Amino acid sequence: MPDFSTLLEMLEYRAIESGEKTAFTFRGVPTSFNTLWERINLFASLLLDKEIKEQECIVIALPNSAEFFFAFYGVQRAGGIAVPLFPESNTERLAFIAKSCGSKVVVLPEESSKKVELEERGLICLTVNDALNTQVQNVFPQIQLDDIAFLQYTSGSTGDP
Repeated sequence: MPDFSTLLEMLEYRAIESGEKTAFTFRGVPTSFNTLWERINLFASLLLDKEIKEQECIVIALPNSAEFFFAFYGVQRAGGIAVPLFPESNTERLAFIAKSCGSKVVVLPEESSKKVELEERGLICLTVNDALNTQVQNVFPQIQLDDIAFLQYTSGSTGDP
């Protein structure tokens, strides 16, 4: 097996070499490496269409799901920094964290009741399925070894200092 510099390189390799094998199973539904890589690239392409910049934070407020993986790695594939938050966070907290980390994008579950209020605050709200109508990019940012992959807020870091 080749030596990989990033997890994304490994996922791409697995999609090419063993694409039909199961990458993960969530609630009894398997997701192949091909599907995982395809959905990562679709979501990354959506973000690039929204003109996110390299190392820009993207808030992800999704429950545990296959969609979480598509978004989490899709953000990284687009060169961004994933900022996962508890999906039950209220709109006030989501907006505060987005402002704190400089995110202009929040990824929400389908039919989220938080979308309208967050958009009224100037945030772009996306779902993972929004990417299904996106054309896959041919060129993605080159991920560097010292790029930040994700930013994890803890319960002690979410207050207003």
